[in-house]
Amino acid sequence: MLVNAKKVVVQQILKPYQTTPEKEYGAAFAPSNIALCKYWGKRNLALNLPVTSSLSISLAHKGADAKISISATKAHEIFIDNERLPAEYDHTHRLSAYLDLFRFNDQHYRVHLNFNIPVAAGLASSACGFASLVKALDDLYAWKLDEKSLSILARLGSGSACRSIYSGFVEWQAGEKPDGSDSFAVPLN
Repeated sequence: MLVNAKKVVVQQILKPYQTTPEKEYGAAFAPSNIALCKYWGKRNLALNLPVTSSLSISLAHKGADAKISISATKAHEIFIDNERLPAEYDHTHRLSAYLDLFRFNDQHYRVHLNFNIPVAAGLASSACGFASLVKALDDLYAWKLDEKSLSILARLGSGSACRSIYSGFVEWQAGEKPDGSDSFAVPLN
C-alpha cells in the first residue's frame, strides 16, 4: 500500500516526461536543512504528509552531492561517501525502495551520495540525500521539473527532504489534500 501510493504520485508528476536517460549520469547538490519550527506528526505515513506546516533554514553549502547512472547489474548499487552499502543495511533498503519508484524499463541505478556533513548525526543528512537524489534523477532524464514537483518527489523519500530543494529559509506547507499535491516546500525571503 505504501509503495503504491508513492508510485501513483510519481506517475502523476512524470506522466508527460520521458523515461529514457538523456545523459550518461545525472548530478546534483542539495543542502541540509535544520527545522526552526518542526512539523508535529504525520497525517499520512505513506506519503509523508505532515499535520502542520514547518519552517527551516538550509546549511548553504553543507549537504549532499548525488551522482546517478543506470547500473549494469540487476540491482541498485548504492555508495555513500565512496563506500558501497551492503544489501542488508536499512539505508540500502530505504534508498532502494525510493529508487524503485523511478524504475523505468526494468533498469536499476548506480548511486553515489557524498556528504560534507556527518551522516546520522541529527543534521538532516537523509533530507539532503533524498533531495539531491531526485534532483540528480531530474538531471539524468533532463525532465527540467519545477521546484514544486521536485519538492513533492523528494518528500516521498523523507518528509524533510522537500525543504532541501531550496536554500535559505523554507516553509513546508502541510496542505490539506489527501493526495499530497498541496504539500510541498516554498522559499521565504
